[in-house]
Amino acid sequence: MEAEPIPLSMKQIQEAIYHLNGWEIEEGKLEKEFRFVDFKQAKEFIDKLAVLAEQEEHHPDIFWWYNKAKLVLFTHRIKSISQLDTILAEKIDKL
Repeated sequence: MEAEPIPLSMKQIQEAIYHLNGWEIEEGKLEKEFRFVDFKQAKEFIDKLAVLAEQEEHHPDIFWWYNKAKLVLFTHRIKSISQLDTILAEKIDKL
């Protein structure tokens, strides 16, 4: 059985954010907006993101417009940001 994720403290979240590229805390969630040249490039990013999310078994909320995507990371089971979110944010930045 998988261990329950533990909520990070605000200090831990801020320390993690320092090492992440462009992620912000909005309403208790990690968020980042990505911009692309066009629709096709945005779709390719989201397709790669979907594969990564499945591998990690942790899924961001995705808001997608023509040439941009906004990702929201939040561990729904504990209604907070956990280490799962910060790890996934790091991996998303490497896509």
